[in-house]
Amino acid sequence: MAGKTDMVVGMWNNVFTHLPISVAIQERKVLQPDRSTLWRSLLASTGQPAHMLAK
Repeated sequence: MAGKTDMVVGMWNNVFTHLPISVAIQERKVLQPDRSTLWRSLLASTGQPAHMLAK
């Protein structure tokens, strides 16, 4: 065990980084689904339709 409690580990500019969870969740990212490349990529990778209709 490396003692990385309450940390998020990820890559930033090809370098592993350790970020406290409290900092990672400090601000919420807001996506605009109609204009977001990230959102369209997520839908493509999960196979979800762009608009979900209630049945």
